[in-house]
Amino acid sequence: MKNLTIAFAALTLLILTGCSNTRPEAPAQGRGLTYRDLILKDYDEMFALVKKHVNEAHKIVLGSDNNPDWRPQAMAELTKAERTILSRPNSDNMVAKLTLEVRREMTDVGNYDDILESMTHEGIQAFDPNMNLPTIMKTTYTFLLENLMSELKPEIRDDERQRAMLEQIRDADLQIPYDVMRERKLQGMFLTESPSEEAKQILEDAGFKKKH
Repeated sequence: MKNLTIAFAALTLLILTGCSNTRPEAPAQGRGLTYRDLILKDYDEMFALVKKHVNEAHKIVLGSDNNPDWRPQAMAELTKAERTILSRPNSDNMVAKLTLEVRREMTDVGNYDDILESMTHEGIQAFDPNMNLPTIMKTTYTFLLENLMSELKPEIRDDERQRAMLEQIRDADLQIPYDVMRERKLQGMFLTESPSEEAKQILEDAGFKKKH
């Protein structure tokens, strides 16, 4: 777990330095839980994990008059909540129910798309070979990207910002390493497709074919 903590911190540093010009606020990366931890949790347990961060964000918002940094701090908590939700395999369709909690609290903090954009950058960066992330963490990010794209898919015809996130995933040309494909197959017989190919298909199905 110590190694996972160090790796999450390294990913945060690279995201903050590499993406500072694309996002107004870069939320601090938490320790995070892997998909193996999260897949064992039922709805009530997941709700409790998410609600912990949402409640902390709410507490920060209530104290905003005395805290000039309340917005990035609240965003950081809500980003942790969203990361927890998206990192769990969604075979039981739990994501949509849980993200409502984050969406509600975001009305007092900012735009929900800010969090989705943060998750987009983070998910892409996780597959940078220079990161050398552990297999279990890279596997967790495959689920995060899959769930993220499911979140983005319904709105891409009318929401240019969300469509741009899918285009970023498509254009990143992400290749899933063999160790990750093997992990997914052994742990749950999960089929594996390149997130970039999946994003490309979603965009083309909606009529947004890449222009050469």
